Amino acid sequence: MVASSSWGAPSSCGEAALHYAQQGIPVFPVKGKIPYANTRGFYDATTDPDLIGWWWRRWPDANLAVPTGQASGWVALDIDGRHGGFTSLTVLKALLSQQREEVHHAHLPTLPATRVARTGSGLHLIYQTPSSALRNHVRCAGLDGIDLRGEGGYIVVAPSLHPNGRRYSWSQNIAPAPFPSRLLALLQQSERFRHREAAYLHSVRQLDSQEYPLRSQQNPDYWLEKAVQHACVGKRHTCALWLSCRLVEQAHLTYRQAEPYMRRYVERVPCGEEEYPLSDALNCLHWAIAHLAS
Repeated sequence: MVASSSWGAPSSCGEAALHYAQQGIPVFPVKGKIPYANTRGFYDATTDPDLIGWWWRRWPDANLAVPTGQASGWVALDIDGRHGGFTSLTVLKALLSQQREEVHHAHLPTLPATRVARTGSGLHLIYQTPSSALRNHVRCAGLDGIDLRGEGGYIVVAPSLHPNGRRYSWSQNIAPAPFPSRLLALLQQSERFRHREAAYLHSVRQLDSQEYPLRSQQNPDYWLEKAVQHACVGKRHTCALWLSCRLVEQAHLTYRQAEPYMRRYVERVPCGEEEYPLSDALNCLHWAIAHLAS
């Protein structure tokens, strides 16, 4: 792991590339953010000073990139302010805080202090790669403006020049912290839920094929009643997802406004051998907010 005291601020990307390499971090050149033609991108990343020197003699204006994942030991949360990333980061911290309280670790921070880079339009939060392979995620936990760069990815690093004229820079010069276990669990849960919802969407579309009075479509109570009418054991989750979509798309509710309707839905649907879990209903609402909210 790279010691925080070893990181300076070389003035050129060529010098910086050698500096990263000396710390054991493989690098490769990019044109803006894209690998050069006839190169293999992050597959070419190296710590070989001779090859690095040759690259920057060939492309003296090249930006500098680092592969994420096992190659560098880094995983990055990419916060893009142009697409609501800072708002989503606040939501992510709230989700992690809720998860933290549920397991009775309220004294722990939601996101540990770690190495932070300023990009042209946001931040990179750099963490150590977890023991289990963590691949790239777009819209982490369904949140706009937050992507994860892991296996098969890379990030542009300081002192590269962003297309908007700003330089990438390190703003929190400490060693990368271990990847937060609660965030890892949230990503894994989100991925499982994403695959699960894809299987339910066909049934949801069948419910949507029915015609509903236009005057009622902005009334959340109307959608709640319809969902409860259709719900039966075996269809409770389909109807929960359908209700979530209607509350967001038709009634234009926020998460806070829609949550009480999901709770009432759970209270009213048939129990069968087991009660329908509130957590599943709220996951449906999270999915609808992430994918359908305007």
